[in-house]
Amino acid sequence: YRRVSGLRGRPLGCAFTPDGKSVIIANALGNQIQIVDWEAGEIVRAIPLGGPKEPSLARKGEKIFYDGYRSWHEWFSCNTCHAEGHTNGGIYDTLNDGKYGNPKLVLSLRGVTKTSPWTWHGHESDFSRLLQASSINTMSRGALRGDEVEAVTAFLATLEFAPPPRDVAADAVR
Repeated sequence: YRRVSGLRGRPLGCAFTPDGKSVIIANALGNQIQIVDWEAGEIVRAIPLGGPKEPSLARKGEKIFYDGYRSWHEWFSCNTCHAEGHTNGGIYDTLNDGKYGNPKLVLSLRGVTKTSPWTWHGHESDFSRLLQASSINTMSRGALRGDEVEAVTAFLATLEFAPPPRDVAADAVR
């Protein structure tokens, strides 16, 4: 095990070099291959893979959503609980109700920007305030900047509702 700081984005795969001294990391949202000195746990080189010079607002939000840097001690990201914008099926006390000891099932974020009011209790009508509370209380890393709130909102707006089950008759789905 080795902690590597500075990866950011969304590392999706890795492989050691034959000598075992470096690890090559594919970072999807960083649009790069990162070469890490395994002993030092540091990036020694980043190889750009192209992509737009200026990512879209939604792409910036996606990068925030998948970035473990946004959490306490950089251990998890929004995606940890809201896997691919949906749910990991876990039960956690996220403190969005203002108290301890009230665990709740992780909700899907698919279609979330279209389904106010928010939270399990439906007491939040301001989506920006909801994102800030989640960043501060759940992620424990502090508030998002205004442009980051806009970016995450733009990304979440791209998440479509889950498709209907395939093995259910069309009239039952209706």
